Amino acid sequence: MGTPIAELAVTPIDNYRWQEQKIWRALLAGFITGRTALPTYMGLKAETFAKLKAQMINEAEFEVSTQQKQLYSQTQRLFAELIAGRASERDDLFRLLMDHANTELNWYKEVAWVLSNASMSSYHLWQSLGLDERPTLGRLIGFYFPTLHAGNVNNMRWKRYFYKQLCERGGDYVCKAPNCNQCSSFKECFIDSP
Repeated sequence: MGTPIAELAVTPIDNYRWQEQKIWRALLAGFITGRTALPTYMGLKAETFAKLKAQMINEAEFEVSTQQKQLYSQTQRLFAELIAGRASERDDLFRLLMDHANTELNWYKEVAWVLSNASMSSYHLWQSLGLDERPTLGRLIGFYFPTLHAGNVNNMRWKRYFYKQLCERGGDYVCKAPNCNQCSSFKECFIDSP
């Protein structure tokens, strides 16, 4: 007789795959249902996007009318134009994320690319990604970019934290004050709950 399923050990790799699928399922669901501020294919290559969808989600679960798809397509083209005008900034964010990526995961480059594209919108990052709540974004960042996540000890909003990191790297990004406690926007950057 075989070992009951409940007694089988879950390997770290199996857990990683499960976590990755859970994260991508949330990202893809938001994109497919038009709740994101992302360009076509989430900013990824068409082949990569198709591969992700095939591995991570059953698109048939999400009912989207033809009219909605057309509207989403128009919106995605607008976001693509916005991002094209800020490509250098997006690329700086991508490099920041890659410097902190868990390279043992399969889709870390793609997550970094999607996050850097979503950061170009004026919405909160979790909203730009079509996530249901901010803590989901925190878990995503902790999973894919653990050292970056660990550095956000004061629970700064993620997009602001990314730009603070770029500022500290000496880029062309404006730092409002020598440190956050002196900044007039302190309450806008930090929140009480994770």
